[in-house]
Amino acid sequence: MSNTGSRGSAFFFGVLMALATSMASSGGEIEDIPRRDAFLRKNFEKFVPIEFEQDDRGLAKIQRLRVREHLIPFGEQVCFGFRFKMPDPGIGDFSCMYLLMVEREGQTVSNIGWNFLPKNEPYRGRALYERVPLAEYPELKKLFPKTQSIMFLQRTREQLTPGNEYAVWFMLPVQDYIDVAFAMTLDSPWGRENAGRLPAR
Repeated sequence: MSNTGSRGSAFFFGVLMALATSMASSGGEIEDIPRRDAFLRKNFEKFVPIEFEQDDRGLAKIQRLRVREHLIPFGEQVCFGFRFKMPDPGIGDFSCMYLLMVEREGQTVSNIGWNFLPKNEPYRGRALYERVPLAEYPELKKLFPKTQSIMFLQRTREQLTPGNEYAVWFMLPVQDYIDVAFAMTLDSPWGRENAGRLPAR
């Protein structure tokens, strides 16, 4: 499945929206980001351990993150996420997609934050974000008919260290519990062989 259309303006809008969302609290104020990141690193082992996997079509496997089973309270919000180890031989640009598994009409999340987190090293540069209407990917839209959009995240290989651990985390207001579907891969020979490309790329 591929999408060859140009989305330059949508991409930069997605960057701004994702950055704003990742910093906003449920009350609309800017969080104390160092305090938040310290909390997330302290609870790093509570994130769900995930491996790079591919499905029987050779695409990055779509995995489900069951929110209610992995909640970490944080003030008036809850966080959850998945963690993984960067393979030594497979370093490459990291790409991840996620979408909310909306199950009924009108089910929404009022304010979701998400970002990429190194376990034991400082951030290097910024992640790239993009938000795209799910209708642009008909096969995924069939799987998730009530979901409206899909998000992408990318970190370049220069921002990653082989053998180190990383997490992708999410933060929601306490009352909003919608499971997350995601897939991840690496743009490298190892990644193409062991994880495949994203189902939405």
